[in-house]
Amino acid sequence: IWGWSRGWSANRIATAIKISERVIWSYKERVKRSPAVVFYELSLYIQMDARKFQCRICGEIRTTRTKVMRHILAHFLPDEIARMAEVNIVERPL
Repeated sequence: IWGWSRGWSANRIATAIKISERVIWSYKERVKRSPAVVFYELSLYIQMDARKFQCRICGEIRTTRTKVMRHILAHFLPDEIARMAEVNIVERPL
């Protein structure tokens, strides 16, 4: 996720974390189908209090969980996908 947010290619990400480039592409497609999956698998925000959620990628704060989740998705997905993503639905691994 961090590599995508920095504009890294799949090849560069795969090399950095020592896995197959195919795994990177597969994961990216899975995230595009169900963007909320990243929140099930990774801790990408911190709830600071009832109305304060902080993005762990850039440190920005949002007032709701939905807003911070969409903000985080916008780091690595096109805005039109991040804005419309169903962030409360999480795809569970098999």
